[in-house]
Amino acid sequence: MNLEIILVRTVLVLTAALSVGISLWGGYYLLTGLLSWRRPMDYGRHPAGTRFAVLIAARNEELVIGPLINSLLEQEYPAELYDIYVIPNNCTDNTALAARQFGAEVLECTVPVRSRGSSASRRSSSPGGTMTPSASLTRTMWWTGAS
Repeated sequence: MNLEIILVRTVLVLTAALSVGISLWGGYYLLTGLLSWRRPMDYGRHPAGTRFAVLIAARNEELVIGPLINSLLEQEYPAELYDIYVIPNNCTDNTALAARQFGAEVLECTVPVRSRGSSASRRSSSPGGTMTPSASLTRTMWWTGAS
């Protein structure tokens, strides 16, 4: 056979195989798109039963803590099933007072916090790359009695 005919037939076979592949790929997305038009199943409404706590770590958030607490209190979830705790950290404003006024419980940290920021920023800014425990770890250790 002529080399030119072999080359043309090879190109035609590869083109047909590619066309079949693209058609199957497009057909899959067409089918999944058409099937997604059906109505979702109605599972009904179930009563809320999970109790949880919302912990808000705050530092100088006096102006925005109130709207945040109001937003949490306005959720469509029974208020008796969740508690809101605000944990002020080295605040120089009245964040704790504002949080109390909006109905949150405030957990004051009486242990001096020795570090601020992420560990990466502490490593890059401290001489020799030494790190101190994070503020949340220090508070956790103090509350649990760990040393």
